[in-house]
Amino acid sequence: MSDAASQSQQSVAFVAESTRGTTPSNPAYTYNRIRTGTTFTVTKGFEQSTEIRSDREPGARIGGVSGWTGQINSFLCRETYLEQLLKSTLSGDYAALAPSAVTVAWDSGGKTATRSSGSFTAQSAANRFEVGDLLFAAGTAANQTQLNGAVSDTTGLSLTVDTVDATTVLNSGGGYIKIDNEIMKYSARTSTSITLTQRGALGTTAATHLDNAPVLVGREITAMTATVLTFGNDTVATESAVSTTFTTTTRILVPGTTRYFGTFEQEFGDIALFEIFKGGEVNTAQFNMPTSGEVTIDFNVLGTRYATGQVSGSTYTAAAGRTPFAASVAGSSLTINGSAPTGCITNVQFSANNNRALKNGVGEQFACFVEEGTRQIDGTMGLYLVDGSNQTIFQAETRSRLRVTAASADLDEYDFIWPRIVFTDLPRQVDGQSFVENASFSAEYDATALTAFYLRSRILGG
Repeated sequence: MSDAASQSQQSVAFVAESTRGTTPSNPAYTYNRIRTGTTFTVTKGFEQSTEIRSDREPGARIGGVSGWTGQINSFLCRETYLEQLLKSTLSGDYAALAPSAVTVAWDSGGKTATRSSGSFTAQSAANRFEVGDLLFAAGTAANQTQLNGAVSDTTGLSLTVDTVDATTVLNSGGGYIKIDNEIMKYSARTSTSITLTQRGALGTTAATHLDNAPVLVGREITAMTATVLTFGNDTVATESAVSTTFTTTTRILVPGTTRYFGTFEQEFGDIALFEIFKGGEVNTAQFNMPTSGEVTIDFNVLGTRYATGQVSGSTYTAAAGRTPFAASVAGSSLTINGSAPTGCITNVQFSANNNRALKNGVGEQFACFVEEGTRQIDGTMGLYLVDGSNQTIFQAETRSRLRVTAASADLDEYDFIWPRIVFTDLPRQVDGQSFVENASFSAEYDATALTAFYLRSRILGG
């Protein structure tokens, strides 16, 4: 019969730290849920003397645990602990997509919005739209409506508006609207009423709203060029050039200089044992994005403190519990000089390397800080090419743009975007050969996007 330790039920929880190695006194831990194929492995390191002193033998252990390293293997899910690890990987924070107001002309025939000047594509990562984004346009008269009567509660599922059919701004089959900061999902409409199915949709909070508050319509980008946004089957009303401000549910995570840490608390229920690992920061992250199947990530984490016990007052809370994401879905693209190659990409793997290492201060019992190096992002992919012209382009070291979209059954999406990559390893073309296997690439800084790599997160499933 197995002993209690081998039968122990493991729970791993996570809380963000504001200062390395300093756990909040009463944290609300979020479960890092242990699924089949998900692991959390920790190695504890003990400091030994390297100094020659009369009171210390070389190699003697001079303190307790000096630091720890860990590996977390996880599926890509929209969960709190995973969001924090992604922020730690890139030393950045999520921010809402924030483009400036733009003068556009709306066309009902083409279901488009065309800007009079500037470019939708020549934008920094924080301001650039992508196909699939859900936009809400303010500042337009014919492509929105307004409330006819205040909304005094946060649960009601019907709205009265000034007009819907007269301006043909809402799809009859349903969609999303936005009033103030609340997004609502609707299923039907008449000339002056809207039937709702969800308040506080897409990560927003249900609220009350004043009479005559603008009702903005959600439209999904199905195609885009430098000057034209196309909204596919979404309803658009013809309108002369107006100054329009677009908002969206998309969040951007751009690599930066903000360090993010975390504390892991691991509970083994059958033997009543708690282990605490503080000061955790991601050193490297390896992403595996197969053509079919689920996206997995291996995080290598460095930490500065270790203890047995439990943080006073800590509580465990359930994670979001979203389903894992699958890569290589609609939206993925590889473009060369703005054009897609005659081929496709499969099985993308890439790593973000922070090049960091634990360091010990003079006389310190524990590792007290982490040396910071230069972030490097490299990857490989299967690249299928149907003619030799693209092979020539790649071997000429032409820079390309790569976007890989991963989606979950909940309809949430992550976009992984490299605005400027160069292939570093490609086999020489041979007559009759059309498949380039495991092409290697490296990300370069892009002066327009202002970054070498960034993530976009879109909440579409509620």
